[in-house]
Amino acid sequence: MHGGLWVPGQLTVTAQELSFAPGEMSAALHAGLERVLIPMSDIRAVRREFGWLTGIVVVSHTKGEFRCRCFGARSVARAIASFASRYNLDPP
Repeated sequence: MHGGLWVPGQLTVTAQELSFAPGEMSAALHAGLERVLIPMSDIRAVRREFGWLTGIVVVSHTKGEFRCRCFGARSVARAIASFASRYNLDPP
């Protein structure tokens, strides 16, 4: 309806990349779900948006946009922006 699918999974943020792996149940229920890998050097901007119960982290990168819902979204967005800023990108 809104151009996306919210699925549970694990978001991992390192100095080199952001990755998202869908949970096993989600992968079993939805055909074609794949792991998302975004190198920090590809990230152009990071922002947090309001969401009921959990916030939304929006990561703009060279190939599009990645969105995730999580508790502590503000802290997650800051961590991603901190790593991405090492590559002379525009932090939020």
